[in-house]
Parts: sequence; structure tokens; C-alpha cells
Amino acid sequence: LYTWLPHAIRSRLRDEIGARYLAKWVDSGTADYEIQINIISFTTREWIRTDVDTSQLYDTRLTLDAILYEGSTNREVWRSGHISYAERSEVAEEKTLAGDIITQVVRLLADKMRNTF
Repeated sequence: LYTWLPHAIRSRLRDEIGARYLAKWVDSGTADYEIQINIISFTTREWIRTDVDTSQLYDTRLTLDAILYEGSTNREVWRSGHISYAERSEVAEEKTLAGDIITQVVRLLADKMRNTF
């Protein structure tokens, strides 16, 4: 339903990995490692409505996990487990709501990766 979500996660992950110097990201060709991101859930729920039936407060949650594979053998070398982040916001558009959530989840993922590698 959210066709833009995988691209947004991949883009933020690429930026975060580069900013932390964890690895050099390549979109195609030979790589030492490959990462698979599984989106477990993305939900947006409204909490408060005004007397004119306008939503005022939203809860948004993103849960994902990542699996890192060795590039030459395709052997699994690391699994993140479920990583989740939720936030309450007054913004109504899903892409805007998801922006901060994606950033936080990707930072948590990069933290876990840095602790392992």
C-alpha cells in the first residue's frame, strides 16, 4: 500500500551507512555484503478528532528487520532482529509522518550493525 516506503528506507539506510563510514554502498555489481530489509509493519492511526471530524493527532509505528549476507557466498552473517520505533505527531500525510520514523529506525539499525562489526 505504501509503494514509496521501501525506497525511503533504502535511501536513508544508504545515507546512514555512508555517514558513519560503516561501508561503501554500491547499488549494483560485486559487493562484499548484501543487506535485505524486511518491513514487518508500518501503521498510522489517528487518535483525536475535532468537532468538525478532522484528525488532530496520529500514532505512527515502523517495525523492520535486516539480514546481512556475505556477497561471494550468499551466506547469512548477521540478523538484526525486529527493530521498531513509534512516534505521536500532529502531521496528517503518511510520507511526512514516516520520515522521522524511518530515520530513527535506520539509526537504531546502524547502531546494531556498528556494535557487531
